[in-house]
Amino acid sequence: MDYKTAWNLVGEVRERLAGKNGDEFAHDLGLFLKGGPMPAGVVWPKKSPEKRRKGREKKEFVISLADEEVPIAFIEARSKWRKLACDLGYTGPVLWAVKAGFTLKSHAPLAGPCYEKFSYLQDRELKNDEPTVDCLVFFIPRMVATKKNAEEQMLALAELREKYGLPVSHCASFGSAALVSGLILAHFKRTGERAPLNTDWVRTDTRHSGGDRLGLGDFGETGLGCDGDWDGSRDDNLGVFPLGVELGS
Repeated sequence: MDYKTAWNLVGEVRERLAGKNGDEFAHDLGLFLKGGPMPAGVVWPKKSPEKRRKGREKKEFVISLADEEVPIAFIEARSKWRKLACDLGYTGPVLWAVKAGFTLKSHAPLAGPCYEKFSYLQDRELKNDEPTVDCLVFFIPRMVATKKNAEEQMLALAELREKYGLPVSHCASFGSAALVSGLILAHFKRTGERAPLNTDWVRTDTRHSGGDRLGLGDFGETGLGCDGDWDGSRDDNLGVFPLGVELGS
């Protein structure tokens, strides 16, 4: 709240206290200051969508953006991702703001339930295990391209990109394990839904030093799991998430 807005609000409170029902208003104001409801007739200045978003970003690494919070530059892309989300049976947010610095080993276990707090990952040497960077990410927590190996899944993502007219940089990767785990756990925090659904698994771009690719899934009561699989594997319960990353947003 800027100085002018705060001063105007103080002036309104003073006028109400001096008015006909000042005693009643003073009582209601006292309750409000102790955590009660806003006194009738007083409208607290609303923050703009941009200020609300920045306020939440200070507290969390990954936050969902409501449609009215989507930056103007991404309105067209949002409409296309919304169509894809609808076709996948998903009605929640499709754009997420991600802060730099979120890691698989250190931050994911603090962001939500992870199997054994990912203690079994701590001594493993991983490739492509970089922390997240500041970005906006189009993300739909619905799995696609099952029963396909990694190469076939990349082709399936390219087909989705063409079908829905998405930007060329979207659906171009599986996403790092850090990014995907952050999105999964942020979605869980927001809704209580454990994605991928049905304790399925999704591939990521992160690999063990031995070459197998990290997957995330089996998200049941024991928490989100993380394990490896080979690129050639084709399983009914192994897919990928559609992602569209916009860097520096």
